[in-house]
Amino acid sequence: MTDLTNASLATQYAIVHAEVEAAKAKLETLREAILKQGMERIDGDRCYVMVSLSERSTVDVKAARRELSSDQLLAAAKTFDADIIRDLAGDKVGAIIKTKLCESVLLRHTEG
Repeated sequence: MTDLTNASLATQYAIVHAEVEAAKAKLETLREAILKQGMERIDGDRCYVMVSLSERSTVDVKAARRELSSDQLLAAAKTFDADIIRDLAGDKVGAIIKTKLCESVLLRHTEG
């Protein structure tokens, strides 16, 4: 990757973040269409998808707080470090990408 200024990093991050969000929306639409087929396997030209049902359990945190003492909750808590990058201009950049006003920026990004 080329040496980038902070402004360039922020802009490129926001653009890619908006692209990912748009891709997630498209993926969810495809997922819903696949589930509507009611099939366990759908074969495509170059790949296939498998559909399965799984059961997951979660903890009702509000109920746990009502039933457990502070010490019990603290003993069960797991602490971890996480690096978080937030795109504070995501909606604005997403709108720009959706209306294709940003094509020249994207083109420069892919060529550079």
